[in-house]
Amino acid sequence: GINENRTLQKDLTIGGTLYLNNGTLDLNGKNLTVLGDLIQAEGILYINGGQLNISGDYRLQREYIVEGSKKYSNSYGYLRMVNVADYVLVGGNFVTQASSNHNSYLTAGTLEVKGDFEQKYGSSSYSYKNFYATGTHKTILSGEALQTVNFESAESKFNILELQNRSEEGV
Repeated sequence: GINENRTLQKDLTIGGTLYLNNGTLDLNGKNLTVLGDLIQAEGILYINGGQLNISGDYRLQREYIVEGSKKYSNSYGYLRMVNVADYVLVGGNFVTQASSNHNSYLTAGTLEVKGDFEQKYGSSSYSYKNFYATGTHKTILSGEALQTVNFESAESKFNILELQNRSEEGV
């Protein structure tokens, strides 16, 4: 897992699950491919003109094990997309349970999600806007099967939403 500030100097592929536990991970215009899930308990994921491709889920959540099964709780992390070139592709589900207000953190770039999109309350009053997209930020839902979208907070919002789902069930 990542526990300190890191800046990519070249494209990087992670074979399994990537845990962002603390610090800032700056893509620095590079490509980061995660072949498993990305679990962000804390820290800042700064796309910074780069591309992030996640084969599995992207969870702005803390992961822990109870009696052999994975459970999730609130994250103290941020997803920062402020550059028009920023691109994040999530092959699985996108879940945010961040306890942080994302106003001014999601102002540009594209988040594409193939699975479900879920916004959950974190543990603070700031979590009401933990997915708060503005500016030119775009979210694309492009799954091959039924996609479910759930916002627990009416204050959180998409900015531009494109539906490219290719299934009969849709979104």
